[in-house]
Amino acid sequence: MVASATERLHGQTGAEEEAKESAQELDKPIDQTKDAKEILKNLNLTRGFQRMRLDLQGSEKDVLASMMVNMEKLIHEEFAEEFAIMNDLHWEVREPVVDDQGEIQYDQWGFPEYQRNPDGSYVEDWGRLTQKQIKHFIFRIINSTFAGEQKSANAWGRALLAKSRYEEAFAVAFDQHPDKKATVDARDAHAESNAIDYKYYAVLQTWYSRKAEGIIKRRDALHQRMKDSLVS
Repeated sequence: MVASATERLHGQTGAEEEAKESAQELDKPIDQTKDAKEILKNLNLTRGFQRMRLDLQGSEKDVLASMMVNMEKLIHEEFAEEFAIMNDLHWEVREPVVDDQGEIQYDQWGFPEYQRNPDGSYVEDWGRLTQKQIKHFIFRIINSTFAGEQKSANAWGRALLAKSRYEEAFAVAFDQHPDKKATVDARDAHAESNAIDYKYYAVLQTWYSRKAEGIIKRRDALHQRMKDSLVS
């Protein structure tokens, strides 16, 4: 067995390599392109598979729901201008949901809910926009570009710092296992246990960064659609 603190040829210790590999799992995208039958065929299924949960339950489910609400709250607060622009634009091209009394229904963030087609897409008519309105929205989007991209970059930076802190905590705990003769697996378990808070924090920051990036991409897509409308 190679000791974790032994320097490798490329200059990294075993602990650093283990931490890096573990941290890289945070960035791996979920592969949704594989055929479900192929996935099931490659699994070593047991009777316990029939009882396997596909979602969280009890307190775990409540914690996740709370995290998601707080994440949305933070996103709506930091990117309030972007959300306002998108909602004002949607108000012009979409149909709001109304109740039996004709009252418009709003979501928890104060934005109108909009009607959807059977396939889940929104009922939209972009032909309603006048040239003046299109230019107005382009102007608003351009004005928000710098600040929005800076906020998104800051979110990405926080995610990088959180991931680096997790790697450091993992590496330190890996090398400081109380049993000097511990196996790599034992060191992994010890390091993961001691760095778990840093890991979850890194996951949350990565999650937030991805959502921030998505807002900027959505805003840019609307900007492009407005520009295309001017020349069509």
